[in-house]
Amino acid sequence: MKNPFDSMSARSIRGVYTLLMLVVLAVVMVNFVDVMFLKTIGNDQCAWRPIDGSGSRLLVTDVVPGGVSDKAGVKNGDILLAVNGTPFKTSQEAQQRINAVTPGNYATYVIQRGDQTFETKVEILRVVNMPYLSQFLLGFGFLMVGYVVVMSRPQGKIQRRFARYSLIMMLFFGLSTINVDPAVDSPWKLLVLAGGFFAAHFFAPSVFTRMFFHFPVHIAGLDKRWVGAALYVIGALVCLPFVPFLGGGAQAPVLLIRSAIFISYTFYFVGLAIFIYSYFKRIDKNRQKQLRPILIGIGIGWIAFTYSLVIAAWDPFVLFLKPVLLLPGILIPVVPIFFGYSIFRYRLMDIDLVIRRSLLYSIVTAVIATLYVVIVYGVGNFIAYAFGTEENSAVNLVALAAIAFTFDPLKQRIQRGIDLFFYRERQNYQKALLDFSR
Repeated sequence: MKNPFDSMSARSIRGVYTLLMLVVLAVVMVNFVDVMFLKTIGNDQCAWRPIDGSGSRLLVTDVVPGGVSDKAGVKNGDILLAVNGTPFKTSQEAQQRINAVTPGNYATYVIQRGDQTFETKVEILRVVNMPYLSQFLLGFGFLMVGYVVVMSRPQGKIQRRFARYSLIMMLFFGLSTINVDPAVDSPWKLLVLAGGFFAAHFFAPSVFTRMFFHFPVHIAGLDKRWVGAALYVIGALVCLPFVPFLGGGAQAPVLLIRSAIFISYTFYFVGLAIFIYSYFKRIDKNRQKQLRPILIGIGIGWIAFTYSLVIAAWDPFVLFLKPVLLLPGILIPVVPIFFGYSIFRYRLMDIDLVIRRSLLYSIVTAVIATLYVVIVYGVGNFIAYAFGTEENSAVNLVALAAIAFTFDPLKQRIQRGIDLFFYRERQNYQKALLDFSR
């Protein structure tokens, strides 16, 4: 079957991928604003564990010393019966109740302690969803690198394949956490997020793996039609458990949903494993030097991802009780950084890097600005959590001023780095002319 892109002009292909990038970014940003700002997770600095499989009575454990629950008189071994005067059926329902509380305000807990039942007011804090933030930045980094690659050589097949990989990376990891409620959210939001979610999980098995059938070398034995068809079938099967929930119906069994998510993530790592195999088995020593930064980035990202999974499995409440332990997960987004370094530094993927500085500078500025907003929000909330600040507006202003002070120097330093790595020959030529004129 002929690829329609083969008959399109470079300008048309650039237009198509620009439109796709903007659409994917818009869909993900709707979810990002929801998760990080509008529907942040409420935190009472203790853990709830269902009693005898029933979610209507929750055993309180792991109360953080000096935390908001501790200050409210809640102790380990207490039983939570109701939030704001209303009983709940599941721990998820109880969590939704405190999520609805404005940060810094109080929720009324009905507590049973032995034979006594009493009420107490607990201040509700907010947590920064570090696992989601790390994955969002992972996808965002690939989206930026993939866009530059396809803009530099839009008629190249491997460049377009990498651009598709980057689009699915952004969609998949940018929608790795979705907070949707059919009873509250508008139909258009549900449609947009559900469409993006299904597209990401349907294409993920194929795109995550087949990218590395062609890069860094072509592996003919793997690139068979039946392999591609099988990967799409797997993608369709992965989507099935989510249809009832996103459609407003009953939720599929938790084990089935977790298995589907695990399968999707597995193909991301399978793709990286294929790259590692090609690096050691199919690449000569001279070219390994060019690909070594990618290998290092994969290693760092893999370790950070594994660490985050182990920590979450070791303590499911770590996000609420010890969020500082999740900070190493912020290293996950280094993978696209190292990909971009190798691709642009060593002219991989046959890129004719006649990219204007203004384009690279604009992309760098966009990335830094995004990180800037994220860090201001994250630092402010983290400091507020660490020091128990009830109102973190002043803390956010301090973080804003501190980070703003470093914004421009950081941007200039990165721009000098771009000139050094990407335009070294031009700089040397200009320097030689300057020395000659003297």
